[in-house]
Amino acid sequence: MNIPMKFLHRFTKTQPLNHLSMQTNNFASGRLKQLRKSLRKSQGELADELHIEQSTYSRYESGKTQLPLSVIQLIADRYHIDPSEFFSPQKPQPGLVEKNIENIPAKTHYSVPRELMEKVVDLLESITKRIRVDN
Repeated sequence: MNIPMKFLHRFTKTQPLNHLSMQTNNFASGRLKQLRKSLRKSQGELADELHIEQSTYSRYESGKTQLPLSVIQLIADRYHIDPSEFFSPQKPQPGLVEKNIENIPAKTHYSVPRELMEKVVDLLESITKRIRVDN
């Protein structure tokens, strides 16, 4: 199959998949700054955690340097946020998943009535006594 050169030329001019468009990059850079401030970290602290130079991080945050998708993924993994939050109009919420998971056991524990828990404990004690007698 012969592919026309005109068609192939379109693909050589596209941006690499690991970078964002300029408008999207500016939006994501603003989100990066919001995230850093919500974490109460300096640019240097966040750069150290990401193992990049502070000057590089500063250029990402200001939009002077294209923010690679790999850096967005690294930040999302480290702070447990969805990478799409860098492109969402709502502020990124680090650790939201962990906060919800931590609340699940507490809610489950309080949903069992006290009388039922006492019956379960009594039953376990009687089973334990029978096992001791049988051995």
